[in-house]
Amino acid sequence: MNSSPVVSQSQIIPEPGTHAENPVSGKNGKLQPIHTQDWNSLSSSQRQTQFKDHYKAVQTSWKGIEAFLEKSVDQAAQASSADPANPGLKNLLTSRKKALQQLKNYLFDKAAPRMLDPMYLNQTREHLQDIHQQLGNDNIDLESRLGAALELVQGLDVCKEGVALNILACAKNLNMRTQGHPLTGLYQSARDELINQHLLGAVRASHAKPIFSKENEGGQPIGYKESKEPLHKSMEIHDVQALRNALSKELGLQYLPDRYINPNYEKAIGAIAKSQIPQLVTTHAVASRVADELLNWMRGTGLLSEQVLSVDGSTGKHWVVDISGNQYKDLTTSLQNEMGADATLLFDSPDEDFTKLALVSHETLTSRLVEWIGNEQDKPGSAVHGLGETFHQPVTAEQIKQAMDQFLEPAKYQLENHTHINPDVFRAALPEPVTNRLMAHLFNDAIDDKKKKKEHEDSTHTQNALHIRRPLR
Repeated sequence: MNSSPVVSQSQIIPEPGTHAENPVSGKNGKLQPIHTQDWNSLSSSQRQTQFKDHYKAVQTSWKGIEAFLEKSVDQAAQASSADPANPGLKNLLTSRKKALQQLKNYLFDKAAPRMLDPMYLNQTREHLQDIHQQLGNDNIDLESRLGAALELVQGLDVCKEGVALNILACAKNLNMRTQGHPLTGLYQSARDELINQHLLGAVRASHAKPIFSKENEGGQPIGYKESKEPLHKSMEIHDVQALRNALSKELGLQYLPDRYINPNYEKAIGAIAKSQIPQLVTTHAVASRVADELLNWMRGTGLLSEQVLSVDGSTGKHWVVDISGNQYKDLTTSLQNEMGADATLLFDSPDEDFTKLALVSHETLTSRLVEWIGNEQDKPGSAVHGLGETFHQPVTAEQIKQAMDQFLEPAKYQLENHTHINPDVFRAALPEPVTNRLMAHLFNDAIDDKKKKKEHEDSTHTQNALHIRRPLR
């Protein structure tokens, strides 16, 4: 008996709209870079005039990203209205609205014109233009595009440098999906996510708080719990980047300077990470993540139904598609165009009913992907050639736990006994980032000060009788 079609995120993701061309100037249709010397010689208003095309390009890209999320909210609302009893759709609508509001807050608070600097108007602008362009790229499946946009929004509530890193990661993720074979783009994206996952685990382990038993207060801890301190949460991205920099040669990652990175942390804790993290990044581990994405995409199309069939002598429930109808043609075409995968990679024929194809298990698909990736890695022109994975075996949860345990003790020892390594101590001396809300507050204070000064000058009271703050200049 066929089950109801699955309602997928792709069914409530907006179709890409048309995007206005980004403003350009200079040679080869590209904006010329802003030089610090030129920037420092101008006032805020002069900068916005002199570099108006740069500001306009940033604004155009953010408007496109915002419009993309607004459409996802509208279509999520329509889906929820059509099925009001479905709590999943209601929660999805709530999360979309929250993400959109987070973006609006960021654009007002941290991306107003006077908040931007040359780095933002040069490198970050280019990454935003890439994101804007790729969100309208039909060659990337809609679910992946929406996922990238939502992940970007989640990474905006950090410092300026952290935002720049998150924007770069989003652009890189989307761009990789369009380079060469789509599956190699999926592999690269999944690999990067896997590395970040393990490095984030390592960073959180290094900040973990010890747990002591009631009988042994002050003795050896019986375990550790994740730190909930806002400072650690907001600055994790910089510590993750520090470890990425430390592992850049081993894992073929881009080295990115970051003023919030303690170079001593990068060197000392990075050395410990080198001994544990690379062994967790195997071809099989990455292929497993790619298999997850492919299978989730397949189930999310709503074109498969769950049936009891016998495949390879084993009877059980399988997701199947009828090969005699248009659904199979639509499914295989989309699969090839959007994910770069042939149907033979994901389907097997049932033992008796040859009018259907059954979706393979996660384990089977992972094994097939390992073989495919192995062949790609041997090709000199392949996008995954030379990435470094030489081990194809699975990575178990126990192996991950063991690696984190072996990272934890020496990392905690280094941080607790060598203050110069601690990233919190290093960052404590750095200035807090200025936001648009703070600027507005200071501006209102300045107006208030001028009013009070005038009141003082017009008053017969002495200066000592009034509380007058020094006006901001």
